[in-house]
Amino acid sequence: MIVEVPFNYTVQGIEPRKRTSIHRTGYDTVSVNIRDVPEEDAAVALVLYDGEGLHSETFRFFEGTFWIRNSREDDIEFGPQHTMLMAEYPRKACLGGTYGQRARNPYYERDAHADNMRMRAGLSRFGFLAAITANDGRITSLVDKDHEPKSGFRDGPHGIVCDPYDPSHGFRLVEYSKHRERMEATSAYAHANVIAIAGKLWHRVPEPQLYATDKKIGWLFSGTLHGELRKYSSYEYGADRLDTSTQDAYRVPVTELDSLIDNFPEVVAKNGLDVHIEEIDEACFHKPDLRPLIVKDIKTGLGMAYRLSEHTTPVIHEWCRLRDMAKGLKAEEQDDDFLDAAADILNTIDRLIGKESFPGARMWANRSVALFDADDLDPSRTPAPRG
Repeated sequence: MIVEVPFNYTVQGIEPRKRTSIHRTGYDTVSVNIRDVPEEDAAVALVLYDGEGLHSETFRFFEGTFWIRNSREDDIEFGPQHTMLMAEYPRKACLGGTYGQRARNPYYERDAHADNMRMRAGLSRFGFLAAITANDGRITSLVDKDHEPKSGFRDGPHGIVCDPYDPSHGFRLVEYSKHRERMEATSAYAHANVIAIAGKLWHRVPEPQLYATDKKIGWLFSGTLHGELRKYSSYEYGADRLDTSTQDAYRVPVTELDSLIDNFPEVVAKNGLDVHIEEIDEACFHKPDLRPLIVKDIKTGLGMAYRLSEHTTPVIHEWCRLRDMAKGLKAEEQDDDFLDAAADILNTIDRLIGKESFPGARMWANRSVALFDADDLDPSRTPAPRG
């Protein structure tokens, strides 16, 4: 399939009657021959629905990785997961706090909703490919408040295309132009990360995962199209308007939904289940790795030190056992025997307190056998190594 892919590039030059050089951004398109892949070679690996029964995402599996539709006809189909896929956290209301500026300029729920819908509408109109090649992935500026694309862009049959603009015409002297460099990079990116299935473009994405907090069980991507999703500190400027609740959540493969439901009963009881698996091919996914969950709970357990005085002697005794075990031991030095013993202590503390504070420890203690033997799999269907 031949697709016109828009891209931006930088031109540096000197304007008439000026002496200092400046940079300007130009836009152009390049024709790219996207690979056509038969549907049977990129079978559906996963279909997810949200808590309201609406379609969230369909994943196909091809060449050891996952693929989703590049753009949509309706921006409602994009959710907060797709916003984070582009390395942007969804927005949330921020009305109070200690900063005078925040008090003078509150960020209401309607403001957060408007910004979230604007980012999703931009992805719907541009698609992931054009958002990256023509706007460097900055989805906050793809469309305006009326959800119309920025000047010079218009709708095309496979997403946004642009009317070429060459800023060098406004210079009396062009010092350099990155047109060819960006054109070649755009073509290479499209070849490597986009395929065509039944006349629709599909973009390569990181593996989907499930996450659990004390309020919700949902899904997200294991990374972004730009790498890892940045972690924000609560003290950073603007972080109070970002919904970063997922960044420290418990994360597991999508094959572990039943385990999450069993180990977060209070969340499920409060209707916090925001993901349903409609269809899944487990052979496309990695074996469950619950080690990060128990490691997270060990850190949480050790963090109880400042409030030990609130607990009974048996709880303090178990905590001291955990502290002595973990003392001077790095995370990479913690073998399965250590994690088994730590999980037993954490689960004992939970029973003594009468809470369920360490779901990772329970999941580690009750972990199941491997879902499959990699040696028995067709190599073409084996997930690529992480990282």
